[in-house]
Amino acid sequence: MNFDGRGSNELNTQIFYRLVNELSESEKRYRELVENLREIVFESNERGDLTFLNQSWEETLGYSISESIGKSLINFIHPEDRGIAAQVLKKISAEKISIDRDFRFLDRNNKVVWLNLLARSNSTQGFSGSLTNISDRKQSQAVLQEINEQLEQRVEERTQLLQATNEQLHQEVRVRSRVEEKLRQTLKQLKETQTQLIQTEKMLSLGQMVAGIAHEINNPINFIHGNLSYISEYSQSLLELIERYKKILPKPPPNICNFTEEIDLDFIQADLLKMLSSMKAGSNRIKNIILSLRNFSRLDESEKKEADLHQGINSTILFLKHRLHSEIEIVRRYGNLPLILCYPAQLNQVFMNLLNNAIDALLESDIEFKKIAIETEKRGDRVCISIRDNGPGIAPEIRDRLFDPFFTTKPVGKGTGLGLAICYQIVEQHQGTIQVRSELGQGTEFSIFLPL
Repeated sequence: MNFDGRGSNELNTQIFYRLVNELSESEKRYRELVENLREIVFESNERGDLTFLNQSWEETLGYSISESIGKSLINFIHPEDRGIAAQVLKKISAEKISIDRDFRFLDRNNKVVWLNLLARSNSTQGFSGSLTNISDRKQSQAVLQEINEQLEQRVEERTQLLQATNEQLHQEVRVRSRVEEKLRQTLKQLKETQTQLIQTEKMLSLGQMVAGIAHEINNPINFIHGNLSYISEYSQSLLELIERYKKILPKPPPNICNFTEEIDLDFIQADLLKMLSSMKAGSNRIKNIILSLRNFSRLDESEKKEADLHQGINSTILFLKHRLHSEIEIVRRYGNLPLILCYPAQLNQVFMNLLNNAIDALLESDIEFKKIAIETEKRGDRVCISIRDNGPGIAPEIRDRLFDPFFTTKPVGKGTGLGLAICYQIVEQHQGTIQVRSELGQGTEFSIFLPL
């Protein structure tokens, strides 16, 4: 088939117009589609000025398209977001990348509208994209955030309330524990005070009885002791008279000779002075015993005074001599002690309790040679009184409970468990300490340390 030149041009013209019409229809449909979108569609040149906006721009922000074309998109963004927006848009053009970011815009009424910016660079060195209204979503997020913050605040308040309540409960528990501990201490002190009162009453009764006996014995022994010197003087005078009669009458009458032989005058003359001397020594001994009893009781000494501890120990030993017999040897090694400011009667009570316990331990043992050693010495600013026996010793499980009130290893009726507890209280009252050392089969030693 042959075509001439004019026919070919007409065909080309027809095809061109057909293509133009089709392109126009396509562009028309595209623009109709763009105009009907809810999202804002925009284009900008290389300077960032808007070159195209769809109808959603006016519906969303209230600005007319005609007044907005030619202006930079940055002008419509919230002032606080413009800096970061300018950097983002510049980066799109420079690096040919796309971005997806949320920004705050201001509408014609200066109201904040949140728009999601989706943009990328285009062939004109500018950029194009869309703006989606996300104000409802942002408002929901703000409401949700506010709710979360309120919840967090409520949780924080509730946590603080629970912590305060918990702390208050802990404080109440601590207060209750302190009160219970205080009550236990008070109860313990009451028991100890009751124990001390009982023991003190017993010792007071014993002291009153001892003082009464000492007083009753003291009067007649003073009479006897006072008259012994006169009896001794009279006896010597009578014996001197008899000797003078012998010189004058070397041979007395028979009846006097018989009587002299009957009474054994020579023996009487030799023994009378010895008897008087023995009686005087006995009366001195009784006077010393009475003095020791008085020193032990000391009922008239309710205040502290300077006392000789050796005198108190000796008085206590004398008072317990009936229990020693010949079975137990007392060994005294006294150091050079000064007078001690103390309650003498109370310390005598300590010595008596410790010596009684030592005697009990020795009498119940099978040891052949029973011995109690008492040593005193000055150690720096303190004095030490040590009472040691060679008895069976004390088991370790018992040693730590020795000073507990009412604890005793003795059978019922023989021990109250008060003696060592009272000793501990008395020594503590004197600001001193009491220690015990003992091993089974090696004896027991109690050491009392008192300040000078």
